Amino acid sequence: MKIDLEQFIWALSSTVDLVGVDEIQHGKRVAYMALRCAELMGLPEKEITKLYRIGLLHDCGVSSTVVHKNLVNDLEWEGADIHCEIGAERMSQFSTFAPLAHAIRYHHTRWECFIDIEIP
Repeated sequence: MKIDLEQFIWALSSTVDLVGVDEIQHGKRVAYMALRCAELMGLPEKEITKLYRIGLLHDCGVSSTVVHKNLVNDLEWEGADIHCEIGAERMSQFSTFAPLAHAIRYHHTRWECFIDIEIP
C-alpha cells in the first residue's frame, strides 16, 4: 500500500486541530505563515517544505482540551513545554518525522534562549 505523505501529514494536522475544539485550523494557519516567511526569505524548496510540515504538526503533543485551553489563554504556564516534549518524542519515533522533532521540542522556548546555541 502506498500512502501520500502530504495527505497523511494534513490528516494528522486535522486530528490535532480537533483537540482545540474552539481554535480553528491552528496548525494549518501556523504552517501557512511559516511557508510564506520561508518563501519571502528565499529558502530552498526542501527547507520550505520542512517548515511547512513543522507548522502543521507543531502541536502534535497536545492531547487534551485542558492543555489546549492553557495554551490559548495563558501561552506560558508551569508545564507549558510538556506538550513540546511529548510532540518531539512522538516525531522522533519515525524516521520521516525525526527531522521535525527539534523544532517541535522548542517551539514554545523564548528566542532569547537560542542566542548562543547552535541549532541543527
